[in-house]
Amino acid sequence: MTRTTDTDPPGLREVAAAAGVSVTTVSNVLNSTGRYSERTRERVEEAISSLGFVRNRSAFELRTKARTIIGLLVPDLSNSFFARLARGVIQSAAEKNRLVVVSDSANDAQRQVENLDSLSELQVNDLIVLPVDGADDLLERWRPHPLTAAVLVANSVPADFCSVAVDDEQGGYLAARHLIDQGRRRLVFVAPRTRSSVLSARFRGASQAAEHFDAAVEWREIARPDVQAGVAAARRLVDEGVEFDGVLGVNDLVAIGMLRAFREHSVTVPDQVAVVGYDDLERAQDLPIPLTSVRQPTLEIGRLALRMLLGERTEAKHEHRHHRLAPELVARASTVAA
Repeated sequence: MTRTTDTDPPGLREVAAAAGVSVTTVSNVLNSTGRYSERTRERVEEAISSLGFVRNRSAFELRTKARTIIGLLVPDLSNSFFARLARGVIQSAAEKNRLVVVSDSANDAQRQVENLDSLSELQVNDLIVLPVDGADDLLERWRPHPLTAAVLVANSVPADFCSVAVDDEQGGYLAARHLIDQGRRRLVFVAPRTRSSVLSARFRGASQAAEHFDAAVEWREIARPDVQAGVAAARRLVDEGVEFDGVLGVNDLVAIGMLRAFREHSVTVPDQVAVVGYDDLERAQDLPIPLTSVRQPTLEIGRLALRMLLGERTEAKHEHRHHRLAPELVARASTVAA
């Protein structure tokens, strides 16, 4: 998303001009180096205050004069899906002589907003963001910032942003259709209840498949998309006597937790319950019961997001683009009996 303002954010030169000193002197004051008088320090600090200059900008300018800094906000780097996507961004950025600052939000929407503010204070105005929750609140916080360019990795975004995402509705459909093809008719979709367009799209796709093939799918809510939440969800399903024979985990971590709990409760997979995850993490194929999963082209997502960001930054007549990539179902033993 391109932003234009009446004036660019003040830099070292503007502070130097306002204080009547050299750029070197401003840098020395900011970094407490070199020699200068107390009156000079006061003039520089007065100029900084009146102009609204962000002190941290000087460090970035001095260290990265020839390189653009790109901010990457991700929900959770402990999830290897996001780690692989970040790798795609970082690798592509390095090829273009760009640096990437990665900010982990720990699946906390408020922390992601705070991380966005922190990057803005550092004058990082080129951003790639994977929203933790729905993008609306984040975008409202975003708009006052003097962004040069921004790309969202999300399905539902305003027209004045570029975006790249996997077709999550198709992914949900593929997962549910695969379970139905294995004879499953009572499906549960295990995911947090958030405003995320990703989750709603996956459930919508699963619901379409269920409707087309005379099956049923129910959304079972969890607090967080991790292994522990998957364990707890599976235990509740068993303890409550819920009738189900197919599980769609919102991601592989949730599905892995559910496999663990089913084993503890002597629920056989896939004979009694078939389980599908999402993301196709590297560990999915190495589990005691290899996990069927929906694969996303993570490296390609990261590289494409970076390419779109740089295009927005450099193209004279930029048109916002919205790319959708296709997911792929990878069948393994958690749904297909040997």
